[in-house]
Amino acid sequence: MVAPFPRPPEHSFMDELTDFVITIEMVKKQLTCLYTGKASGPDGIPTYVLSQAAEKLEETFTHLFRLSLDKGQLPAEWKSALVTPVQKKGSKTTASNYRPVSLTCMVCKVTEKLVQDQIMKHLQSNNRATFIRKDNMGACQAGCHITA
Repeated sequence: MVAPFPRPPEHSFMDELTDFVITIEMVKKQLTCLYTGKASGPDGIPTYVLSQAAEKLEETFTHLFRLSLDKGQLPAEWKSALVTPVQKKGSKTTASNYRPVSLTCMVCKVTEKLVQDQIMKHLQSNNRATFIRKDNMGACQAGCHITA
């Protein structure tokens, strides 16, 4: 006979994460820190344009990101990706020597980074982030580059 699966211990956060605050300054920081060497996603917007035009875009994007989070929806275009084969090694004529790479919308990645930062801050302030190794966070703790 198999023993019943034990229930996980009850955990409660001191403070609930109920609202995501997105400020113009946060959006500007993420836009100006974009790694400009990345390929464009399906929207065709080069990262260097987003980075260089951050001051002109920050207010509009802040409104757009807030609206997206308030409604709990992402624009359909942000969910699409261009999948392209990248050669791993070996012969270029063998299909198994390639891996797929998905090029996604950089504006969506900025939104994801803003949400990730707030979740991590909340977990850390409630001593719940100890399970995450710093090297798993990549540049998100050391800097502001979005590389994924």
